Amino acid sequence: MESLKIKKDICIVGSGFCGYAAYKELSAHKLDLILVEGGKVKTPLNKNEQNNYKLSNNEYIQSVRKKRIKNNIEPSFRERKFTLGGSSECWTGWIKPLEKSTLENCFANLPNQIWKDIEINKYKDKVLELLNSPIKDFSYLKNIQNLGINLPKLSQNFEYTTYAWAEKPLRIKNYWKKKLIKDIKNPNINDDQNVICGFSLCDYKSKSDQIISLEFEDRKKNKLVIESKFFMFCMGGIENAKFVKKILSQNRSIQKKSKQIIGNFQEHPHLYHIATFNKGRVKIPEILINPIKINPNKSTFTKKGSLKISFKISEGKGTPSASIEIVENQQNIFEQSKNILRTIKGRTYLPNSDYKIVMRCEQTPNKRSKLTFSSPKNFLNWDILETDFIYYSNYLKRFGSYLLLNGYANDFRLTEPSKDNIAFPKEVIGGSHHMGTVPFLKSEELITKKFFLKDYKNLYVVGTSAFPLSGFENPTHAAMAISLIASEDIINKSKKIKP
Repeated sequence: MESLKIKKDICIVGSGFCGYAAYKELSAHKLDLILVEGGKVKTPLNKNEQNNYKLSNNEYIQSVRKKRIKNNIEPSFRERKFTLGGSSECWTGWIKPLEKSTLENCFANLPNQIWKDIEINKYKDKVLELLNSPIKDFSYLKNIQNLGINLPKLSQNFEYTTYAWAEKPLRIKNYWKKKLIKDIKNPNINDDQNVICGFSLCDYKSKSDQIISLEFEDRKKNKLVIESKFFMFCMGGIENAKFVKKILSQNRSIQKKSKQIIGNFQEHPHLYHIATFNKGRVKIPEILINPIKINPNKSTFTKKGSLKISFKISEGKGTPSASIEIVENQQNIFEQSKNILRTIKGRTYLPNSDYKIVMRCEQTPNKRSKLTFSSPKNFLNWDILETDFIYYSNYLKRFGSYLLLNGYANDFRLTEPSKDNIAFPKEVIGGSHHMGTVPFLKSEELITKKFFLKDYKNLYVVGTSAFPLSGFENPTHAAMAISLIASEDIINKSKKIKP
């Protein structure tokens, strides 16, 4: 067992999207930094290879009219693989800035959890550039006009919403490989090499309102201590919350209320295969079913890639919004085999049809939906309010009526029988979006709008963990924007610190 100490101006913990955004921004200002990643270069193939990141969770979503809804969230593997490059290694590439309606939403019983005063739109274009987005303007009108497409008029409460994909989704691992320190006993030999992997965060030292150092450990129990002026936690929602909880739990001066909100957990409930239908007498525009390939031009499209238009619905402020996607229900041998496996595992059976419906929803924040950290077992209780399911069901009813009345569908039906005339799903899948675990509050009692901890002013906690509300969108863009807000604050403070 060895112990090594490194001194730097800035220490970034985590090599995923947020670590990448911070590293690119801080490096551009020639600041002396180091990035430490707990995962190894090799991406784990199964849970057994991911010993540092395990979490047990409830089997069923609770409190839904005595109907057992299977919880098929996978909080600690699937898209959250513990590796160099983080979740970018299996990201499907959905690019979508948070919409104005999300940023302006608020819930009556949660006046302290709002997006107000967080300037993520300031960094919109910079993040889109980092993600290789083929478009900068996400107005569906501008995009369909450029493609020469007309879309049908929507009924009340429905809107169109735009998603984009880069020609090649951002993958960070190869970028980091070139930055790896080859000999950590001599970390300053090459300025272009300032990344270490395989060391997980395990402890810290503080003095007054400052973190003095962080301690890391590899699987062989070798120690690495980083002393720095600034620290950034970019580890993802669960790991960020786990270590912030550790820090604040040991500080008796911090209010109990602030400690209790750490571990708040929001996800995007994905209702796959909630309903099916067959083709109607009126053809549905292709862009509402499949992504459309686009090429650069002078007006709208900046790079090669794809875009797709889906449907968005809510009942206004104080309600959970959702997007509704029409997906072709392919009946090839592979899909038929998957359907048989679904049945064997007690999951949703998908009947023969031309199309299926996928809903990606917002979760109303809920005190019962929470992470609990205790040694040696960490537990997640993912709890979705029954009222959320009622909203989702009403949205689906309206969408089905819209399709039938306009001749776009025949045989619209639920894949599971309704209960009390509500379309409760058989299972709910998470989007691996671990949000609001160390949330920004309007009162700034936990973290500030610059995303440093109120009680430790040189420790920044960024990414989806800071989300006050989740919205329905993919959170990658907003998470990276938060990372850039924190990076800019560090840059400004660094200028004031004399060498």
